[in-house]
Amino acid sequence: MSFKEFIDVNTQKYKLNTINSTGVVFWRWQTSKNILQLSDEAKKSLGYDDCHDDESFDSWQHIWHEDEKVKMLKVVESALLSGKNEFSMLQRFIHKDQKSHWYYSKAMIIKNKNSKPIEINGFSVNADDLIKIYRYLNLEENDYLDYISASDTATWYWNIHTSETTFNDRWAQMLGYTIEELEPVSIATFEALVHPDDITKTKEILKNVIDNNESFYENTFRMVHKDGSDVWILDRGKIIEWTEDQKPLVMMGTHNDVTKSKLLELRLAKDEERYKNLVESSYDIIYSIDLEGNITYISSAWTRRLGHSIEDVLNKSFVPFIHEGDRKKLGAFFQEIKENDKRLEIQSYRLKHKDGSWRFFNTNALSIKDEEGRVIGFTGTAREITEQILLEDKLSRERDMFKKTLLSVGEGVISTDHSGKIVVLNPAAQSFISIRSKNTTGKNLDDVFNVLDYQSSKPMGNIALDVIQTGKSIQLKEGILVNHNHEKIHIEYSAFPIEDMQGEKDGVVIVFRDISERVERQTEIEYLSYHDYLTGLYNRRYYEEYIKKLDETDKIISMMLLDVNDLKKFNDTFGHDAGDQLIRIVSKVIDDLAKDAIVCRSGGDEFIILYEKDVDLLALENQIKDALKLIELFGREISVSIGFNKRLDKYDRIVDIQKRADLYLYECKHKFHNNKH
Repeated sequence: MSFKEFIDVNTQKYKLNTINSTGVVFWRWQTSKNILQLSDEAKKSLGYDDCHDDESFDSWQHIWHEDEKVKMLKVVESALLSGKNEFSMLQRFIHKDQKSHWYYSKAMIIKNKNSKPIEINGFSVNADDLIKIYRYLNLEENDYLDYISASDTATWYWNIHTSETTFNDRWAQMLGYTIEELEPVSIATFEALVHPDDITKTKEILKNVIDNNESFYENTFRMVHKDGSDVWILDRGKIIEWTEDQKPLVMMGTHNDVTKSKLLELRLAKDEERYKNLVESSYDIIYSIDLEGNITYISSAWTRRLGHSIEDVLNKSFVPFIHEGDRKKLGAFFQEIKENDKRLEIQSYRLKHKDGSWRFFNTNALSIKDEEGRVIGFTGTAREITEQILLEDKLSRERDMFKKTLLSVGEGVISTDHSGKIVVLNPAAQSFISIRSKNTTGKNLDDVFNVLDYQSSKPMGNIALDVIQTGKSIQLKEGILVNHNHEKIHIEYSAFPIEDMQGEKDGVVIVFRDISERVERQTEIEYLSYHDYLTGLYNRRYYEEYIKKLDETDKIISMMLLDVNDLKKFNDTFGHDAGDQLIRIVSKVIDDLAKDAIVCRSGGDEFIILYEKDVDLLALENQIKDALKLIELFGREISVSIGFNKRLDKYDRIVDIQKRADLYLYECKHKFHNNKH
């Protein structure tokens, strides 16, 4: 994980997702000699690549901003005098180009047996973008460090030869302990707390770093919390001191709790696999292209329909695969989508098969936009209609083979005369309509082929007469077929005029197919993108999009956060199916009692209830808890911890309301666990 992602994980509740960092740089200050040694990364970051390793602290004072020198020395002096073993600070460094840059530094003080400081080891990260954001939030400069400290970075120090280790308080807190509970702390303490399934790999990585004398490493693994739960840790470390024969002697580094982001990553991977299976099973080609016409995504139907491998076209222009006579038409099609910002369809164009032949397709597409609303590409589906096009051509050229062709195709086909009366229904059409051919000849088309408009559900009437009167074909339109068994079938249909030898309109041929399965798949994809698969409630993606719009209003907001108690214990005792059952029970109670609210499952055992009005949340809390008291699962009570809050004024942001409710929830959760123990 990059340092940008590390910042994103630890500040996601503040929505500081635009942070960009140049990385972590390590430094070492030997206080007894007043020597400051910078890592190669630090020198490079400040533009001093050509400086020597033995330059003293005094020679590096020119990198401090003039306004920061006194303040920074006081911070270090205060930490030393107070007896603390760590400190953090925010200051400006001067780059070699004489421009000042903000840096956030965190350091650990190493002391001798007499508790005298002998050296200070630390790391610094560029904080320019962070400062911009805090200034945008109208925060005072004195508050910057408090906000940055919300990242809760744990630091560690390890003497490889003596096994002497130093961990800060935050390291113990991440695992539910105080540092005093773990003392005496050694490398064995760390290894004992690493998850059994991850310890071998973790030790191998450390061994490899030491054996190969690598300067920096990064690893993600699990550690076991005091309550038995798993805590995902992002570990970064660096060798900072070597023996006289250049063997690694001392390492230091940082630990960060990335559990939430890791669990989300695992869940998203599972959801992505499910969505991918739905997309890849589609009959149609699903694609995305950028503004230059390069294909950025294409489904496996591309290979099934046209024989080319995905590698033949991915990140390449799709123009060479388009028939020269259709390129201008397609270019205008995408340009119109960009200008009008709406979904459009194009009825027929040709793509080249790997065998050299041309296949006909139609497509519908819409624009893709970036976060600022700018069009950056297009996405859509392409359906092969070669059979329909060839059928239309064959009907116009070979009238005498008309009925035979109708009887052979697998799609429903109906032909009428010039007055809109039925001449032929092929077997597939008879099957869809659930009527025999002998009962249909000579009847008006709309008496047999009863189609409703897909959008308005109004009867379409005699489609054949519309084609004859307008002289225009109907290209792949969706509708609802109501058959003679009163069943409704989602269909896609086309209608084309039939001409006699003199070119006069002699009737109409209608081709249709059942697309119910495809529509169901599309509906499922759309539903899953905004709903939680387990409970059916709205998911986090819907919630985040919803509150963005809500923040732009000055509506009264009442928010409640709920956290299911003992979900892990249910999972461990009765299995994950029981845990899922517990989640469904709680979600059902919440949904029943908060019918006029937006209810979403925001995490594994976390729910959010949001009203756009003033609600007695205390009464709702009592209703929920009373309802859950009446339910038992496997002989155990079901309970939740609840926190809530309301909008203070029209300038109050949703994220701040949630932050206050979350603090209340944390206190309730803490009380619940204390009462149990």
